[in-house]
Amino acid sequence: MPIAASGTMTTTPRRSARRVGSKPAMRALPPEQRPEIVHGCEVWRNLDWMCDSEKVVHDVGSRDNLAAALNGVFDSQIAGGKRYDLGVLGRRRANATFFESHAVDRAESIAFAMDLTPLVRDESLDVAGYVDGFIGRFRIEVLTKLHQRLGR
Repeated sequence: MPIAASGTMTTTPRRSARRVGSKPAMRALPPEQRPEIVHGCEVWRNLDWMCDSEKVVHDVGSRDNLAAALNGVFDSQIAGGKRYDLGVLGRRRANATFFESHAVDRAESIAFAMDLTPLVRDESLDVAGYVDGFIGRFRIEVLTKLHQRLGR
């Protein structure tokens, strides 16, 4: 799977759920003002429930000092004793190590994302249905591999 180029507009699923009136915020924009690409990145949870082939892979490992500084901006998240700053950096390194487990690491640190672009482009798509599609495909992938390994 290719590693995504930098420069894409990224939003978190939690933030993309913000609304303007009864519409998610990006759908409230006129079509010509909507971003061309929208990725929902791992924040509070990981995206292990998605097939690896469907994850957008961002190589974020070349600037650990910048990542630490950016994470440190959210001091209120760290001040209570939860070291989210360290957890995020650790998750990204783990992603790089465990992704493509039988190949040499191509990045030191990886952030996974879900492509939310179809939701912004096509207002007829249901957000819950869109996410459920990823879950369903992951379920089928896991069960297929399990049956193969069990000889069924």
